[in-house]
This record gives sequence, C-alpha cells and structure tokens, in this order.
Amino acid sequence: MTRPAHGTRSASGPTRHVAPGDLIERALTRRAPLADAGTTAYRLLHRDADGTPGLTLDRFGACLVANLYDGLAPEPALLEAARAKIGAEAVYVKRRPAQASRLTAEARAALAPATPAVGQAVDETVVAENGIAYEIRPGTGLSVGLFLDMRDVRAAVRALAPGRRVLNCFAYTCAFGVAAALGGATEVVNVDVSQSVLAWGRRNYALNGLATRAEDFIFGDVFDWLSRFGRKHRAFDLVIVDPPPFATTKTSRFSITRDLGRLTALAATCLGPGGQLLMCANAAELPQAAFERAVLSDLTGARPRIERRWHEPNLDFPRPRELPPYLKVALITP
Repeated sequence: MTRPAHGTRSASGPTRHVAPGDLIERALTRRAPLADAGTTAYRLLHRDADGTPGLTLDRFGACLVANLYDGLAPEPALLEAARAKIGAEAVYVKRRPAQASRLTAEARAALAPATPAVGQAVDETVVAENGIAYEIRPGTGLSVGLFLDMRDVRAAVRALAPGRRVLNCFAYTCAFGVAAALGGATEVVNVDVSQSVLAWGRRNYALNGLATRAEDFIFGDVFDWLSRFGRKHRAFDLVIVDPPPFATTKTSRFSITRDLGRLTALAATCLGPGGQLLMCANAAELPQAAFERAVLSDLTGARPRIERRWHEPNLDFPRPRELPPYLKVALITP
C-alpha cells in the first residue's frame, strides 16, 4: 500500500534563502518533543510549511527518506545537511507520482531506487513510536513499512483496545494490530491481500514480544473476508478500515471516492453489540464533508454517529488553516 501525493502551501511562501543546515536545525527544534519522548520515526520536513516546496523528508531512526513531488530534483546539499545533522547512515529518494496505486511494479521500482542517494545501504532498521517498535525497510519501494501521519491514530487504537476483539482490515505491516495487541485487545485479526506484508507484520509482532498465531494473519481480499465474517456471525468490537485510494484484486475493484459507503456498511456487519468502526481515508480528492457523508450514508442503525475525528499530526505535518486535511479518520458508532 502507498500513500497518495498530497501537499501544503505556506501562507508566507517558501524560504529558499535559509541555509540547508539552518533549515534542518529549525525543523529538528520543532520536532524536539517527539524525539524527547523516544519516538525515532517522524516527518522532519513537510514541504512548503518547512521551507522545502515539493519535498518531504521522513526520519526512520538511522535512515532518512526524501519524497519528491511535482518532478522536483533532489538537492544534494540539503540531503547531506540532514544526514549530517542527525547522523543518518543513509538517505533514500522516492519520486512520488500523483497516483501510485495505479503503477506497474517496474514503474514503482524506477521511482524508488533500492539503493540510497547518500550513504551506505540499510536493508532494515527498527524505529520507536510511543514505545512501540516497527521494522522499516527504506529501500523497499514507495512504502517503507509505516505511515507516519497515522501516529496519533495508532495511539488512539492502543487506548481503545483493552478487552476488545479487533479486526484490522488492509493491515499492511500490521501497525494497527501491534498497537491494539499491546493495548490489551483480547483478539486481533489482521487481513491483507499481500502475503509479504503480513510476514512483515509478523516481524513487527515479534519485535514487540507478541505471539504470532497463524489465525491472526489472514491473506485475502478484505471485501471477501468481511462478507465471510458477516455470514458466519463472527463479531468484533472494533473494526479498523484503512484502504488505499484505489485497489484491484481478482474479485473486486475499489475506489475510495465511489465505494467508501459500501465498504463501511460491509464492515459494520462484523460488529458485535456496542462495537465501533474506525474508518480512514488518505485522499485529498475526498473532502471532509464528503468523507463523513460516505461513512454514514449506508449504515442502517437508528442514529449512526461520529464519536471522534483525527487528521494528520500538527507537530510534524504542519498545515496552514486555509487548507483542508488530506487525511480523514473517524471513529463511528453505527
């Protein structure tokens, strides 16, 4: 799974006159509370808001990942300054297309070289987020194992988890599953259409001392498995749904702007009494109001409601107030 392209504009415009070292130092100061809390995975530069139009720079422990938008070329001085400031072993570069989910495997490989632009290759590195360990593979395509904008939502899942049965759909590397299991969930089931990312998820479980039972990692189409669970009356207390903007499998096609309501209603069939849905959409083309209409539209409960909303974290994903959020997350009681 990959995140779509998204951007921000700064009200004051870019600050290209700032020396690379000073720009990195300023960004590190802004993110200091994260580092002080022991989190080693966060966004260091967020496009115009940090003075780097067309560029984001993510820190994953000993590695940096630079994401380039709008055909921007990498700036060696800036990447080297960032590497030196945090003592990174490597800087990887990813060129971000408008719709990554529609690319061929060959096109993805060309956009995200497996070798670093700066430094020595790092096959895997382990990062910390709110006391949880995750494995990152910086040279593995456009997605390296953890979506940083979901940090606050993962913390919320951990807080919601005690005593609950949790279903994690579109699980990717099972970051939500790890958070729920560490939070005290009685059961966590992760479903994804990729065997390789589920194996990666098992690795994340092991890094955190969690058991890796085969029945907790289900390979297959999420729509198919939601239907199966519904037919068998298998109930969960929290169902997490974090789909890509577009997806195609052997049995289904999905577009978040067209099918989110249908997906929400299908997920609701797997809820037990008092259960809740956590619905996510990382799509700038889907406005907040449209997202909320979609996730409530097909629910059949008497008074479905949104209990809580999240957007991208402000500390390392700063966004001018005049711009709408690209990330939308809602906790729903059907």
